[in-house]
Amino acid sequence: MTNSDAVDDGAVDGPLAFRDVPDVSTDPPDAGAAPPSPSNVHDTLFYKTFSQPELAAAQLKSVVSKEVATAIDWNSLTLMPHRFVDPNLRNHASDVLYSAKVQGKKTLVHFLFEHSSGPKSFELLQVLRYQVRIWEKVAEELVGHPDERHLPPIVTVILHHSSTGFRGCVRFQDYFGLDDELHRIFAPYLLDFGVIVDDISKEDAAALVARPVPPEVQLVLFALRYGRAGPCVLEKMREIESLLGMVRRRPNGELFLRLFTVYIVNVAHVSKQELSMTLEELLKEPNPVAAFIEQWDAAELRGELRGELRGELRGELRGELKGKLRGERDLLQRQLVQRFGPLPEATIARMKVATEKDIEAMSLRVLTAVSLDEVLGNQPNTT
Repeated sequence: MTNSDAVDDGAVDGPLAFRDVPDVSTDPPDAGAAPPSPSNVHDTLFYKTFSQPELAAAQLKSVVSKEVATAIDWNSLTLMPHRFVDPNLRNHASDVLYSAKVQGKKTLVHFLFEHSSGPKSFELLQVLRYQVRIWEKVAEELVGHPDERHLPPIVTVILHHSSTGFRGCVRFQDYFGLDDELHRIFAPYLLDFGVIVDDISKEDAAALVARPVPPEVQLVLFALRYGRAGPCVLEKMREIESLLGMVRRRPNGELFLRLFTVYIVNVAHVSKQELSMTLEELLKEPNPVAAFIEQWDAAELRGELRGELRGELRGELRGELKGKLRGERDLLQRQLVQRFGPLPEATIARMKVATEKDIEAMSLRVLTAVSLDEVLGNQPNTT
């Protein structure tokens, strides 16, 4: 979960905002099921990885008990729509909610899969708030179905990484601070639930790579674990040389390496060029993210130049600015044609009237977008 009151040295909103990196699945979740883009790099890396059912299933199976893992029909794991998220928590939307069938029964189990990157007081209160909101939405949808009166059990799994490790409670009744005698007296009347905490704060690289999860997940766990190590992360990457090669050969490998690149640059505060050189050395082949980094540099430069132009005398430079905007429109249009082929007439018309802000946003998205609609920021109608 997002920890807005935690000390989080990785929150970044730079020229190439991490939220502009595309979903990495070949067939991304339906737009109606995807929550709004999270506000920091930890949340984004988590959501873009674990909103993919096959990757979430592998990670969840590796941390739940053997009995739970056996009972769940993992092929039925389904990402739930974001309408189950409390509207007041839309800025905390890195968490993902899944439903799954229990083998041999009609019962649905919901997995609330969360992430936390720092200390937070009374963390389970927010977990409880999530659960209540989910049950309220389920209850609303059961109105008019008198034979269906059951709420789905919710299993909450928290993926935690921080410099201190997880220090919170894993059972809600621990917050009450009752001694043994008072607990025996009041426990039957008190709310209680537990959570599963996967704390990777102290795990070494070898343990993360040994996990029975796909290489993409291993790489993401490594990034979350060692991102705060600073420039030392470049040396640490030598311990996952073979893992980087495996990820590179995966169908979505290049996109995951892009996610990894943006995360490490923003959190570890290493230069893009240093990371690019390290990747090229370890992969022993042309760096698959080198072109991406060049585009990133170009996007930052365009942003700096626009900032300088805005600071000039607007009256004297108004004509030059208009010419600059036309030039940027033409450049972006050529990039779109190169990536996606001939443009529809509607797209060309939109480019002609695009504002400077529009061009800036699209120029960032074109670096990593997987479709023309994604570059344009089109949102499918889900009503």
